[in-house]
Amino acid sequence: MPSRRYNTLLSQEEFQDNARLRFGLRPLNLCDRCDGCGNAFSVEHALNCKKGGLVCCRHNDVRDEAAALCARALSPSCVKCEPKIYFGTGVRAGQQAEQGSTADTAGDGARGDLSAHGLWKRGETCVLDVKVMDTDAPSHRSTADPKKVLERAARQKKTKYLEACLERRRSFMPLVYSVDGMAAKEARAFERRTASLLASKLNRRYSEMCGIVRSRMALAVVRNNTLLLQGSRMTKAATFQAADGADLSQMERISTRD
Repeated sequence: MPSRRYNTLLSQEEFQDNARLRFGLRPLNLCDRCDGCGNAFSVEHALNCKKGGLVCCRHNDVRDEAAALCARALSPSCVKCEPKIYFGTGVRAGQQAEQGSTADTAGDGARGDLSAHGLWKRGETCVLDVKVMDTDAPSHRSTADPKKVLERAARQKKTKYLEACLERRRSFMPLVYSVDGMAAKEARAFERRTASLLASKLNRRYSEMCGIVRSRMALAVVRNNTLLLQGSRMTKAATFQAADGADLSQMERISTRD
């Protein structure tokens, strides 16, 4: 149920937009052209257009929600955003870190989205990497089952980062979600583990905490659908011109005062 205490509320617009997306209907009050790139505006374009940084906002909101849950289940000092990950063909992570090499000289250097110390094992850090993807995009339409699309994306992330994390005595877990809140297998495991830690720490039922954690992670994804559908992607600040010069004296007075 919607709750202010557990931050599981949706606005009327957010609920209507996601309900129409769930039933394959076009959300209301969409513009005809994208104000960021000028292309025809559709649901598919809205959920994937990278102009204006709205896609990054969706990614960061999911990362921050996972960080908040981990900080509550463990402690704030155990959680860190953007931990370093070193990887590359023929390059050892320790050597790359010691030599201070960059991606151009000795391999690729990257960062995870989140790390949680003690999430799975005592004294071990788990690196989490978030990805939100549109399972209905043209590149995925050949796969009938959207769960397979999410699992393939999770495998790609593990292929890229798992070996480097294990070399530094860290575990790695991809958090892959679809734009409508569907979670991949590893993301479900993260939710169950976080719910178990919260249930033990707060002395609450596991089933209750599992429902809260799943709801908060799913809502962190779907809340941003309204932002992507209705938000602005203007890359330059809008300029406004007054109809007359009545406001110029006020502007000069303010600038003189400063």
